[in-house]
Amino acid sequence: MNRLLTPAWRREAFNLILITSPLWAYLVFEVTMGQYFSKLETTFFSRGLLLFDQSWMAWNDAFWRILSDNLQARTYFIVEFGTIALSLLAFIWMGRREPILSAYSPDHWLFADFWFSPGDASLCNN
Repeated sequence: MNRLLTPAWRREAFNLILITSPLWAYLVFEVTMGQYFSKLETTFFSRGLLLFDQSWMAWNDAFWRILSDNLQARTYFIVEFGTIALSLLAFIWMGRREPILSAYSPDHWLFADFWFSPGDASLCNN
């Protein structure tokens, strides 16, 4: 029991709390506003957690809009794909420099790309 009260243990417990703080923040958000936000997100933006088919169609449409004659759509989606390319390069660079820290990056990238589809295509009419 005395070991649990040492300063080293308290420091480790504090670090554990800090490491899991995104989880706690997510849980607080879900309990307080998550239900309403999910309804808004689903109703108006057709978004949801890991919608692979819908995301694949949206990213495919975004790619073909880059090849269209619409300059606004082309510019917008080049920026979207460019940020993905830069995030992958950052992941590779971080993996070579700090492999342990880079373990979080693929999960983050996967959720970002398959939860949120590229921007609203209606903003860039053909």
